[in-house]
Amino acid sequence: MQYLNWLARFENFHFLQVGPEGIVHELVDGLPVVFPSPGDGWMQNSSWNIDLTPLHNGMFLRTEEETLRALVIGYPFPEEDVRQALDAAMNNAMPDPVISTVTPMIAAGPLGPTLLMQAEAVMINAVIAPEADFDAVWDAGVQAWLNAGARAIVDERAANFISPY
Repeated sequence: MQYLNWLARFENFHFLQVGPEGIVHELVDGLPVVFPSPGDGWMQNSSWNIDLTPLHNGMFLRTEEETLRALVIGYPFPEEDVRQALDAAMNNAMPDPVISTVTPMIAAGPLGPTLLMQAEAVMINAVIAPEADFDAVWDAGVQAWLNAGARAIVDERAANFISPY
């Protein structure tokens, strides 16, 4: 919880997302453009370091328009093409097709809600566990979740999967 509270402050998540100016990004019209390969020992785990800033699920600046403009100028393509692609993705995109299975899936039906609650409890318990106990709490929670029916669902899906290719 301390990390999430700390991460909720703009200056903290913003620094994680864009890193130090001149090393990880440069400002273009007042907006950060992240370098593909930062130097000086700095490492971005992913684009905009989204692995470390899960509250935002992507880049987030002070306004939606600033965020959009920064995304657009961060691509090496004409701005209008990027804006059109973003607009299509946000407003007109089609979801991936549903992948058929050999037979109807039944294991998840009665187990789904219970397993979802149990998975949430595993994550919460792992987050609040003392640091020294994290691995043990996580491993025990995942094993209990698998034993409570998740393994049956995974096995059923694997056995019935039809590759679309």
